[in-house]
Amino acid sequence: MFMGVYRGYTPASSGGGGTDLSWSATVSGVAKSAAAGFIAPVNFNGAGNTPQGGRIYPVSATGTVDVYYERILGETGSLSVTITTFDSTNCTSGTNYTSLGAGVTLTWADGEIGWKKASITVLSIPTGFGLIGVTCSGAAAYRATNWIWLQGTGLVPGAKFFQSSNGVNVNGNVSGSGTAGSPWLGLSNAISSMGASGGVLYWIQNGTAGHMEWGGTGGTSQGVVVNGFSASNSAPLIILPHPSNTSQAFMDQGSTTGGANILWSNAPALYFRGTGSGLWLCGIHFYRGGIQWNGQDVTQWSNTVVWQCEVDNYAVNAGSNVHCIRFEHVVNGIFQDCFVHNAYTNESFSSNSYNSLASGFESCFGTLRPSFCTVAHCFMKQGQFALMNKQGPDTSTDTPCEMTHCLAVQCQASSGAGGGLTGYPVQGTAFSNGIIRYSVYDGTNDLGPSGTGMINQFDALAATAQNLDQFNNVFINGPNGGQTVGELKGATGWRVFNNILQDSTTSEMNVQSPGAGTSSQLLYCDKNIYVRGAHTWVAAGTTYSSAALWQAAGPNTVLANTGNDSNSIFQAGTPTYQNAATNDYRFTNTSGRGARAIGVGSERVGIVNNFLNPSLPKAPA
Repeated sequence: MFMGVYRGYTPASSGGGGTDLSWSATVSGVAKSAAAGFIAPVNFNGAGNTPQGGRIYPVSATGTVDVYYERILGETGSLSVTITTFDSTNCTSGTNYTSLGAGVTLTWADGEIGWKKASITVLSIPTGFGLIGVTCSGAAAYRATNWIWLQGTGLVPGAKFFQSSNGVNVNGNVSGSGTAGSPWLGLSNAISSMGASGGVLYWIQNGTAGHMEWGGTGGTSQGVVVNGFSASNSAPLIILPHPSNTSQAFMDQGSTTGGANILWSNAPALYFRGTGSGLWLCGIHFYRGGIQWNGQDVTQWSNTVVWQCEVDNYAVNAGSNVHCIRFEHVVNGIFQDCFVHNAYTNESFSSNSYNSLASGFESCFGTLRPSFCTVAHCFMKQGQFALMNKQGPDTSTDTPCEMTHCLAVQCQASSGAGGGLTGYPVQGTAFSNGIIRYSVYDGTNDLGPSGTGMINQFDALAATAQNLDQFNNVFINGPNGGQTVGELKGATGWRVFNNILQDSTTSEMNVQSPGAGTSSQLLYCDKNIYVRGAHTWVAAGTTYSSAALWQAAGPNTVLANTGNDSNSIFQAGTPTYQNAATNDYRFTNTSGRGARAIGVGSERVGIVNNFLNPSLPKAPA
C-alpha cells in the first residue's frame, strides 16, 4: 500500500557536515588535453545526508552542505569559477541558510584535476520545504545552477491545490479556485492560472485511477497543454504530491474513452508550447503519456526540472521520436532521480498488438537541440536508447545533454543509430563539450537487433562534434554484437578513461570517419579495465586483434597518439563489485587517472531520492 509521499524519506537524526571528498592531482603528457576545459558540478555531501551526484540535493537537518565541482574536458592553463547562493521558494538567507555573499572562488592550476568544494551552512528547515539556489559563474562554468532542497513537514505557506480526476477525462475543466477547500480540477487550468507568478501547487490524488486530460482544442495529439510562461529561478512553479496523499500522484493517458485503443496513448501527459521557464515537476507517475517539449510548438523552454518522476509506456500509433521524455529546445533542464522506461511507436510496424511493440521501441530520453541540460541519477530501462542526443543544440558551443550517475539496462541497440547511452547529432549544429560519467550500462538481456555500440558519438553530416569526455563508467555485455564503448564518427577530441569494459562481443571500440569532409580523432584512451571480452579494437577500418597491436597503433588520421591503453588493465576475473545482482557496481580501487577509481568507485548510480514518489526503484544505499 502507498504510504504517503513524505513517509518514504527518513530525516537525518543530526546535522553537521560529511566526509571531505576533496582531492587533487596533476596530469601531463597525453593525459593532459591542450584545451582549458570547464568546471562542472559533480557531488554533494553533508547536513546529515549521504553523498550523491546530480544537481539537486535534499536535506532535512541543519548543518553544512558541501557542493563539489570537478575539472572536465581539458587541463591546460589555470581555471577559476565563482560560487554564489540565492533565495528561492520559501527560503531566506540569514534565516534558513548563510549566504555565500560575493561568492567563493575555486581555482584549478595548469594541469590540475580533482574535486573542490563550496560549503553552505543550513540554519533552519522551513515549513513544507524550501529551495536554496547555488550558482556557478565564470567563463569556465559548465552548468550554472545547483539546488539544495530543504525538506520539512507540513505545507508551504501560500500554496495552491489541484485535485486529480480519478480516471475521468477532464480536458478543459476550469472548476475550482486553487484553495484547499476548492482545488482546481484541471491541471492545464491550474498551471495557466499560476503561470509566471510561480508558487507551489500540491497534487491531491483523488482515488487510485490516473488523472486524464486529452482532446479538445488542438486534437488528441495534445494532453495537458502548458503554454509558455516565464517564472523565475527565485520563484519557480513547483508541482508535487500533497504529503497527506494515500495514493500515488498518477496520470494515465491511456483511457478507452472516445473509442481509442487501450494499447495506445491518447496523448502526451504534458505538451509544452511557446517560450517558457521555471517549471518543476516532482514525484508524479506519468503512465501511457510522455512529457513532450516538441519543436513543432516549442520555441525555447529554460530552467525546467523533472525530479523523482516515473514516465513509462508511452505508445503512439504513428510517427517517430515519441520518446517517454522528449526535450527539444530546452535550456538548463534538469532530469534527476527518474524511472523512465518503455516508449513505443508505430514507425516500424503496423500491428496494434502489445506483443509487437518491442520491435517499435523509441527512447527513454530523446533530446533534440537542447543546451546545458543534465540527466542525473536516472534509471532507464527497455527503450531503443536510454538517452538519445539527436541534432545539435541551439547554443552551438554546448553539449546536447550530459549524463551522470545513471543506470541503463535492457536498452535496444538499433543498427546505424547507437545503443544505450548515445550522443547522436544527425543534422543541424554539431555538438561540443559532452560528458558521460559515473554511469552504468548493462546490456544483458537487451532488446532488439544488433547494434553499433553502447555509446555512439557521431555526426552523420559534415559538421563535426568536438570534445567528448567519457569517464568512470561501467559497460557490461555489449548488446548483440555492439561495441562496448561504441563508435566515433566525424567527431574530434574524444577521451575514454577510467572505464570498466566487461564482456564485449565484437570489439571494444570503433573509431572511424564516415566520409569526405569529416574526420574522427580519439585523443586519449587509457586507465581502463578490460574484463574478458573481445579485446579487439577498430580504427579507420583497421582491426587490431590484440592489446599489443592496439597500443602500438597510431598516430594516424583517427588516433591522435600512439600508446592507447598502455596503462590499462586486462583481466579475466570480474571486479569485486558491491553487488552486481542489484545493479550496484561500486568498486573500490585506485588504478585510475590521478590515482582515483576506475569505474564508478564509491559513487551511487541510479535513483537515490524517492521520498516524493516511494514507488521508484531506489539504488542500494
